[in-house]
Amino acid sequence: MRVEITKSRQGLGYFAGDKPDLPEETAKELIDSGYAKLCDEKMESDLPKELPGRAALIKAGLFTKDQVLASKESLVDIKGIGEKLAGEIIEFLTA
Repeated sequence: MRVEITKSRQGLGYFAGDKPDLPEETAKELIDSGYAKLCDEKMESDLPKELPGRAALIKAGLFTKDQVLASKESLVDIKGIGEKLAGEIIEFLTA
């Protein structure tokens, strides 16, 4: 479920204005507690189709190269992305 984060919350990993695609239960909890609102906007991704871990990045709400590079320190926090894959992603996007 795509939401827009309206205010930061400790431990959330997103900031006001971020528009991640979250599991429905998590999204509803954030909406109900006032930390997010439903986002109807569809985000197009500029991530290359052959990018390693692309699906996991998009599922985590990282749709653009800039978002991924800005999040490079926390890529390993994304389910399915370990140290090795995080390194491959950064190398791929900066080559």
